[in-house]
Amino acid sequence: MWKCRKQKNHFLQISRIRSKDISCDAHQKRKVSGTGFSCYKTISAENSKYKEISPSVSVITGLDEASNYYYGIGNTGRTYVISYDNTVTWYTIPDDEYYNAISSNTFLSATFT
Repeated sequence: MWKCRKQKNHFLQISRIRSKDISCDAHQKRKVSGTGFSCYKTISAENSKYKEISPSVSVITGLDEASNYYYGIGNTGRTYVISYDNTVTWYTIPDDEYYNAISSNTFLSATFT
């Protein structure tokens, strides 16, 4: 018999990494009128220009400033993901790899609301 995995903490929250102009809202993604994307990078606030970040990540939880790897929660809310290429592609990682990364003193955590 299998069990459903619980959704990760912060999955349904809004996250922001202000220094990188990145925002995510996984709840917005799931609305009927949603685009399928929950994370965006602001290109120009004046002209309201945004770049969509892959739909395979629902919430970006932070950035390791030493490696420039981004970490987040996958689109199901049940896995952690990593981007090695500035948020272009995302890969599932084991929970322990995620926890090691966020405990690093070079990890910049997103703010959550």
